[in-house]
Amino acid sequence: MSISQPVPVQSSASTVLNGTVAPVRASHLDANERVSLPWIVLTGDCLRSLTAIRFSSTVKVVDDIQGACGAFRAAVIGVDLSHVGTRGAARRVLQNRVRSFVAICDQLPQLAHIFLVTGSMPRTPERWLISAGDAVGGKAHALIEQSWGRYVAVTVIAAGHCDNPDVLAEWITRRARRAPGFDASVALTWDEVEGDVDAHAGINQFL
Repeated sequence: MSISQPVPVQSSASTVLNGTVAPVRASHLDANERVSLPWIVLTGDCLRSLTAIRFSSTVKVVDDIQGACGAFRAAVIGVDLSHVGTRGAARRVLQNRVRSFVAICDQLPQLAHIFLVTGSMPRTPERWLISAGDAVGGKAHALIEQSWGRYVAVTVIAAGHCDNPDVLAEWITRRARRAPGFDASVALTWDEVEGDVDAHAGINQFL
């Protein structure tokens, strides 16, 4: 399935990956090439792990999730769980954050990816966050299909231990360039992301 990009770019400033053409990050452009307009929208809580992507030229930051609209290919949602007291409450926070975004998917006609990035939760194993994130991501993916007839990949990243925001920003950007059919929904730890240079983690589950 061919996925159109939210912003047209010159062929000299694009990369062909998995059959799709996508704009490249500004750091990879030659001196004579032009930087594309933002094609990723960032919203939600301010996490340390998201500091690098926040200042990327490919990203537009919106304070209110309801303000996310336009020709964006990917959305990144930060979720701070540091003040959540119970696992049940954490699950509800994740569900509510995703549902709020699903509700405005009609404002994002070219959306192909949602990245839900969480911080650490006190006294809670990272693997529990992965399990909860996997369930929430799967339901969100299905809800988008049912509500809007759209196939949007949902990736949950437990990034509480992230010590290299630049790597996370690059990974999200690489993943977002791919056609969503390769990703479906998946939940990953920071270690899995950090060791996955080509942003392929989790894809084999769906092939």
